[in-house]
Amino acid sequence: MRRVWELLTLLLLFGAFAGESPAQQSTQPWWIGGEFGEGQLLLSSDQSPGSRNSSFALGFVGGHSLGSRARIGMEVKGWLIQASDLYNPTVGESVSDVMGIADLFPVARVPLFLRAGAGGAFYANSRPAGFGGGGWSWAGGGGAVRRA
Repeated sequence: MRRVWELLTLLLLFGAFAGESPAQQSTQPWWIGGEFGEGQLLLSSDQSPGSRNSSFALGFVGGHSLGSRARIGMEVKGWLIQASDLYNPTVGESVSDVMGIADLFPVARVPLFLRAGAGGAFYANSRPAGFGGGGWSWAGGGGAVRRA
């Protein structure tokens, strides 16, 4: 697993230096993007200490630029803990997030950004004894801008 993260980091860095920073782009007020990564869920209750489950996550993001060094927006993402089945409705477990985000480009003319966000998380469990729930979610990280 560590090799996968090292490879993704290298690809991100090589892609970042081939991209354009917002300062180099013709300033467009609106932006959209896609993202992937790891999602984690910690299930706990007063009867169990909890277990952490992680999985591949996929999301979409968009928003408005605030000049060339910052932008705000909305992120919608989710991940499956157990895949759903059309022929067996008693399986399936998933998490969805909807949050507001803020990106900051700390160095002008470099297309790397830092991200922070907060919002709501929604858990769905289709098993017969399953349950659903919701709560707060947060995100922190970084990325690179690449024009399509």
